Amino acid sequence: PRGVIAGPDPVRQGMQTKVFEGALGQIDKAYETVSKAATQDIPLLHEARAMLDSGKVITGKGANLAVQLGGWLAQAGFKQANDPVSNTQAFMATQARQVLSIIKSLGSGSGISDADREYAAKIVGGDVTVTEDALRRLLDVSERAQRAAIKSHNGRVSKAATVFGQPDLPSLYGVEEPSPYQGQAMGSA
Repeated sequence: PRGVIAGPDPVRQGMQTKVFEGALGQIDKAYETVSKAATQDIPLLHEARAMLDSGKVITGKGANLAVQLGGWLAQAGFKQANDPVSNTQAFMATQARQVLSIIKSLGSGSGISDADREYAAKIVGGDVTVTEDALRRLLDVSERAQRAAIKSHNGRVSKAATVFGQPDLPSLYGVEEPSPYQGQAMGSA
């Protein structure tokens, strides 16, 4: 037909390229986050579970008092009281904040319920008794959130591969989920 340029439309190709580059930028940024979840965060959660399994974290009724008492004993020179106190304080400070940060960043559709979010917020605020079950639940919520982020990312990568005709995207940007916790001892891989 008259007035029709043969071959691909350069304007459309330019727009498609810009859209692809934007999507790839978002995928690249998300890749960094979920790669960290897979290679660092989930293994740290497994290490925390191993710490709970080892009995080196003070939990249960009176745990806050026991941690305070242990701290006083350690200051008084009873160094054997220092290890479980330090472990407990470090465990609570890092895990609760990490979980709350993760679940806040995920938002809706992540598989994390409002009840889970509220529970983590209460633990961060010190409103929940520090029982072993509460700590394990906190770890479970965190791991579910991390795994949901990995699955969501991998889904977006697969969709982008299909939409943009780039079958290699999943091999470049897909993130493998770590194995579930197996009850390994602290310090083992």
